[in-house]
Amino acid sequence: MNLVAKEYCACRIDNDGVLILSQFAGAAEQLKPDALLVNPYDVEQMATRSSRRSAWRGERMTRMKRMRCV
Repeated sequence: MNLVAKEYCACRIDNDGVLILSQFAGAAEQLKPDALLVNPYDVEQMATRSSRRSAWRGERMTRMKRMRCV
């Protein structure tokens, strides 16, 4: 399993940030409720999810807190 996604969450001690993760990544199964999963081969989906990364701060913090507890 690639741990880079989990390391990103662990390093976000301010609980702010958005994880955009390939649905094919090993960590996707554990982080899928709160990470924004994308098919990296679907350009339109990537654009849509990337625009969502600027979600309001409260939502970002809630998602990151839950991912940090996994």
